[in-house]
Amino acid sequence: MIDNHTSARFLWKYDDPEIVSDVLFAVANVVSFARTTYLMPAFEALGPLQISFTRMLTDITRFMVLYLLLVGDSEDTDNASVEALGHLY
Repeated sequence: MIDNHTSARFLWKYDDPEIVSDVLFAVANVVSFARTTYLMPAFEALGPLQISFTRMLTDITRFMVLYLLLVGDSEDTDNASVEALGHLY
């Protein structure tokens, strides 16, 4: 039995009510912000910012996918490269 008041949060069960409530609160914040974005194109200053923000998020998503593919691939080859170059150390 893990005591939630003295242990680190990453040791808690994933379905702990406090963790679930934190996740739901974060999702509610994102959704409430997203609901206001439909008003942005109506304003002269915020419309172009929303378009730029959307394109930036698309670029960040592409970068993260490529990064995760490369990092995930490099974890598999690290041991082989260390063994192959082991005689140099």
